[in-house]
Parts: sequence; structure tokens; C-alpha cells
Amino acid sequence: MMRIGSFILAWLLPVASGARNILVIFILSVPLYGVILALLVYVGKHIIPPNVVYQSRSSGSTLGLQDPGEAKPK
Repeated sequence: MMRIGSFILAWLLPVASGARNILVIFILSVPLYGVILALLVYVGKHIIPPNVVYQSRSSGSTLGLQDPGEAKPK
């Protein structure tokens, strides 16, 4: 949703500021998209904090892989 919102804002801001040439709007919207997305992500993590889930490392692997000798039979 943040990417879509920043994409729409990046196109609307140059148009709202008076740009009418499609090339100028495109040239302005590309860097604006990155700036707006970065701001939305930074502000968004404070408004809606991410869910943090604790998982134990009992298997010893961060990828969830098992040793072939410990593989469970099917």
C-alpha cells in the first residue's frame, strides 16, 4: 500500500504544482517516488509498528534446515 500511495503522490505532486508536460512530470516523479516512499516507510513504522515474533533456535539453523542424518522419515 505504501508503494502504491507513494507512486500516486509522486505523479500528483508535479501536476498539482503546475507541470503540464508529460516528460517533466515523469522526470520529477521518479526521484519523488523514492523520497516519498522512504518517508512513508519511516513514518509508517512508528504509526503501525511491525509484529515481532520470537522463535527459538532449537534446530541450530537460521534457515530451518536439518542435518541429513536427522531427517524425519516420510
